[in-house]
Amino acid sequence: MVTGDTNPIHLDPTYAQKTPFRQCIVHGVSVLGIISCLFGVHFPGPGCTVQQINSRFIGPLFVGETCQLEAEVKEIQGRRVIFSVLATSLERQKHILEAELKLVVTKEQLSFTPPSGVIGQEHVN
Repeated sequence: MVTGDTNPIHLDPTYAQKTPFRQCIVHGVSVLGIISCLFGVHFPGPGCTVQQINSRFIGPLFVGETCQLEAEVKEIQGRRVIFSVLATSLERQKHILEAELKLVVTKEQLSFTPPSGVIGQEHVN
């Protein structure tokens, strides 16, 4: 466990059954980690850095579900690019997180053409 968060809502199905969620939920920071991976590995890719993340957790992602990400470029200011991101549970088609990210990209990455719509999916165990 990277975060050290051993809250039983994330780890213990018996405990989680007694909560309003009725099952284990994925750590919210894990969803943020998936978003970080998307930008740092896939696009713009290696060399870009996250300067700021503003996020709001809308609902849970349950263990075993697939997190689907949609991103949109909101603004480009020199080498700073602002994206909005919406994370959704693919299985339930429920939004789980909204975020705005400010990235600093390399000069080479300024010419990238970002995809629109669904840009990534990650199954979370």
